[in-house]
This record gives sequence, structure tokens and C-alpha cells, in this order.
Amino acid sequence: MPLFRLTCKRCGASRIALRLDRCTNCGKYVCVNCFTNQNGVNLCLDCYAVLAKNYQNRVLTSWDNVCPICKTRGQLQVTHFLMYRPQKTVMDPTGRVQLGQEYYGNITYTLELSCGFCGNNVNGETVGAISAATKAEQAGRYEDAARDYERLGYLDKAKALREMGKTTIVKHQYVDINHLLEQIRQGN
Repeated sequence: MPLFRLTCKRCGASRIALRLDRCTNCGKYVCVNCFTNQNGVNLCLDCYAVLAKNYQNRVLTSWDNVCPICKTRGQLQVTHFLMYRPQKTVMDPTGRVQLGQEYYGNITYTLELSCGFCGNNVNGETVGAISAATKAEQAGRYEDAARDYERLGYLDKAKALREMGKTTIVKHQYVDINHLLEQIRQGN
């Protein structure tokens, strides 16, 4: 019985009984050192790197690489990245015993962005907070706006808004001086 020498298509490692896994993206057979099955992705390291980089670039481009909070260009960074396939529970035919977990479906991506300048995490929550703060400021609800800015770490902006809320500006009031003098004379 002849023994076959197997070769990894990525790194060139070759030996008898080398364990090879097939990449679900490009179809290459690669050794375990060149393969990742973390979270069920079943990809060679080359495909993993390309897919990760493409997705991260697509997300950064969607933000135009500008922090929506402090408006600084080129400071967005990917802080956490995860690529995975969803899992489903596999049950026995009777439906009473769980046999394990099985990966299925397309690869799903999650990541977190942060701004290197202001230090805030850029996600739907922080963008919503800055939008709400801006709207509250425009509507004259300075305390609400200050609270949102304070939560984001903009203490100077929050302080300035609180001070604006304390001052009252009176514009274009017409006063009848004769009427005021008459009231003073009467003691009202």
C-alpha cells in the first residue's frame, strides 16, 4: 500500500499523513497552520485576511474615515473585529437530546470603531447621542444637550451649554417710560 505525500497549497509544507483542510472561499487545501476554523469560518489565512480587510475598509469608507463626533478626519480605528458563522443546535430525531452545535449560513462580521483623537467609540449609540445633543442644543434644551455631551466626554462643551441655559437674553422690548414712572409714583 503506497503512502501519499501531501502538500499544503499555501506554505508548501509536505509530509506523509499531513492533515489538510479545504478553504470554503477559494477551495485550496491547506495545512492546519494555514487554516482557521475559529467560529466556524473554515478559511485559509489568506482568504481570512482579505475578507477581514475588505470588510473593515468598507465600514471605514462608509464613515468617510471621519469621526462623526469630533469631525476629525483619518482617526477612525478598528478596535475589535469578529468574523463568524451563526450556530444552530442539532437535536436527535426525537427532539429531546441536544447533540451539539453546528455552523451554518454565510459569514457574519462585527466590529467596533473608535476615534484616536477624541477616544469615543463610534457606533449607533454614540452617533445617536451626538445627534440628540445637537438637536437639543438647537431647540434650546441646553441641560439635555449638556448631559449628552458630558456622557461623550465633552466636558467643556457641556459646561458652556449649562451656562447658556442659566442666562436669559431679552431682545427688543419696548417700554413705556411714562407708564413705569406712573407705577413708581403709585408705589406698585
